[in-house]
Amino acid sequence: MIAKVIHNNSVYYSPVFAVSMKRNDCKAVVFDSSFSQLIVLTIFEETRYNILFMDYNTDNFSINEDNLKSYWNDRNIFKTIKHKKYTSETLQEAREVLSQMKPQEYATVTSKSNLEALDFNTFSFHDAYILAIKEKNDTLEILLDTFGGTFVILKCMGIIKNDLNVGDVFYHCYMEIDNDGIVSFSMSTTSHGEKNILKAKEIQFKPLFEKQIPLKNFIYTIENNELTFEYDNQTIKINKTNNDILDFTDRNVLGYLEDDNTIQRCLIFNKDIVYSFYQYTGTNKNPDPKVTKFKEECERIGFVFDNYPLDDYFEESVIDYGELIYSYQYKKTHQLIEIFKVLIPMLFFYNLIILIIQVANPQMRWGFYLIFGLVNSLLVTLISLIATLKNNEHKYIEIYENGVIYYGYNTGFDINYSNITNVEYNKKIILYTSTEKFTLHKTKNDQHIFELISKRVSLKKKIDEINEDANL
Repeated sequence: MIAKVIHNNSVYYSPVFAVSMKRNDCKAVVFDSSFSQLIVLTIFEETRYNILFMDYNTDNFSINEDNLKSYWNDRNIFKTIKHKKYTSETLQEAREVLSQMKPQEYATVTSKSNLEALDFNTFSFHDAYILAIKEKNDTLEILLDTFGGTFVILKCMGIIKNDLNVGDVFYHCYMEIDNDGIVSFSMSTTSHGEKNILKAKEIQFKPLFEKQIPLKNFIYTIENNELTFEYDNQTIKINKTNNDILDFTDRNVLGYLEDDNTIQRCLIFNKDIVYSFYQYTGTNKNPDPKVTKFKEECERIGFVFDNYPLDDYFEESVIDYGELIYSYQYKKTHQLIEIFKVLIPMLFFYNLIILIIQVANPQMRWGFYLIFGLVNSLLVTLISLIATLKNNEHKYIEIYENGVIYYGYNTGFDINYSNITNVEYNKKIILYTSTEKFTLHKTKNDQHIFELISKRVSLKKKIDEINEDANL
């Protein structure tokens, strides 16, 4: 198991000698940046990783259980390393492993252990989005910003299928590698039932750390179309054609600034780290002068900073399902019924527990039960009723020519009829897609709603079949 590590402001590769994946305490044993001693590092800390895995192969580990995997048969390995109580023999054994390690800047996906590492580094691409795509010399490079504060560059060669575009946002990614070494990514998008497929004969990945730095703590100069900035005794030079910027060069974008009335953000890509600068700015009317000056000077030489990156990277979803055929707005009574369905079981068990306490302590007065049981239940019910009656949000279902939009109490969705595989109506209407099912709330018009949706789904299937036959 090889990992990319950031420690004491240094980025380096190290073997992983022990790893524990407990829910709230993920940690690993690796070398320090000088390779002179072993250390214990927390894998994920606050908003960023300290360790990014290049593979997840633990075949040679002595202990191989769910939470602990280690080269050494020592269940106290983390405590031993942390307090530097390991022997010189242990250190020598670790150095032998280090001498055999051949780290690469990009990891080629050749096995499931590589995919497991990529999956872990990116939270399965949950809430990830594509910042940029570039094609060069038959290689497709994709730059993704992920949920866990890391960035990933994918290099894809021998493209078989590619549905990915700049701005795509993903909920999850299913990754597979077949017996022929072909790698497939099936990425669930923000639209229900839709997936974007990436399939290639070879895929390599390079994870990048994001390091957050207060803007006031770095010094920058801009001369001859080149930006130079210094931080932590490091000097980094970037120009408009610097390969370190990678995919941004085509758009001439150095990074971007986010502005949510409190924070402005700037990303600068280096070889191993994406530097992220944060500065409190107040309001849009009062931007921080340092941020403004930095932005203006960069734009003067041709760098582009996007004040609102969502405008560039997220295309606003405009649903056009054609003509509206039928709509139904749920009444307040529906909302009250749904609330009581949740409240009644919860309050029943709450009162039951209070009653058990009362019976177990007969010396207590029955006023205890009344105050802490019934009165609290009535109070919670009253607050829920008032909140429901004051809520002006309308719950509805809308049936269009080409799709259905539903906004319920616990869920909402919009589905094209092409993605609906089946429609059922017993006590409630249920819509099925290839991956999910959606249950609609009951109304007096359910039979009519069911017939309308079923008819449109059948019609859409016939049209799709005719078009498919015509294409053949």
